[in-house]
Amino acid sequence: MIDGLIADEHYWVRAKSADDGTLQVVQVSSVFGPTPEFFSVIVPGSDQHHSPEDFEFIAHILAPSG
Repeated sequence: MIDGLIADEHYWVRAKSADDGTLQVVQVSSVFGPTPEFFSVIVPGSDQHHSPEDFEFIAHILAPSG
């Protein structure tokens, strides 16, 4: 699913390093460049950027309509 990521969108993910399978919400960032090879992942409330490869992407979170 990494190939289909959209910048500035949110996703449910599971960290590949997590043994307990905990799900979390992340945002895909394009701060390092506008194309997917430069995307990074931000956990809300953190200023750290992670590699998308560090996560298993479960589902895209759609913005509420209305």
